[in-house]
Amino acid sequence: MKTLRKKIVGYFILCAFFLQVALSVIDSTVGAYVDSHTTEEAIEGLTAGRFSVFLVLFIILQILFFIAAAIIFFLLVKKAVQKESERQAEEQRLMYASLAHDLKTPLTSVIGFSSSLLDKKIPPEKQVDITHTIHDKAVQMNGLLEAMLSYSKLNSESYELNKERTDFCLFVKNLAAATYNDFEAHKINVKVEIPTNPIFAMVDQKELSRAVGNLLANVWIHNPQGIEVLIKVAEEKNNVLLYIADTGNKIAPENAEALFNPFVSGNEARTSGKSSGLGLAISKAAVKHHDGKLYIDFNYPAFTKAFVMELPKCKEK
Repeated sequence: MKTLRKKIVGYFILCAFFLQVALSVIDSTVGAYVDSHTTEEAIEGLTAGRFSVFLVLFIILQILFFIAAAIIFFLLVKKAVQKESERQAEEQRLMYASLAHDLKTPLTSVIGFSSSLLDKKIPPEKQVDITHTIHDKAVQMNGLLEAMLSYSKLNSESYELNKERTDFCLFVKNLAAATYNDFEAHKINVKVEIPTNPIFAMVDQKELSRAVGNLLANVWIHNPQGIEVLIKVAEEKNNVLLYIADTGNKIAPENAEALFNPFVSGNEARTSGKSSGLGLAISKAAVKHHDGKLYIDFNYPAFTKAFVMELPKCKEK
């Protein structure tokens, strides 16, 4: 919706500019005509009402240009709104279709296993394992629904973050420490470069923790074991930057932007059951709510790629 507003403002400025140019041309033309007819004949024409007619025509021409500019602006806005509505409708359709697809597999397992338990088709020695399987599938479905709710919430313009002044270095350091065991389990070597001095940013700790957590989890979910990972915090002018770089699988640059759309990276995730396919989309939406940027750097030295998060720093007190 913010993109639509920017388009409308852009169209308004464009139409106003061309209207101003057109009116300036008319004014200069009329001025030149008046200057070239300041003779006795022109003065006699004034008594005859010719100049009055000319003035009326001049005013009518200005009004017509105003109307034309308004019509063009209306048509441009109408087209932009229609296109944005179609885009949102298509995105929602694909999202709900993907959600239904992702829920179907674990739900089928839950129904199948629970029916077998009710019908006493499962031997007693296997019932505990089947119960654990049902629980795991239910947790998977719950995680998917929570991810969907989180994504929908973050994409609502009425949703307001609970921001507070936060030491971003300490914030990232704690999140990195919390995921150490996961990296170790996947035999991933982690290097951390975080300044000891604090760098402050206005952060909703709950939402941004999820955003950074998704980026960190993305490393071991979508890459092979044994890779190298760098978690780095740096500052640049008015921004604080988080780099999560790895030596894992390559991503085609032309697919980079699409990866942040819901379920785009989900084909592998949906079959593996390790991811909701919404992680990067949630991270992107959360960072956007913080007036920041999230993108992929394909030229980060010594690494295949780096996910980069930029957030505005707090102003010095």
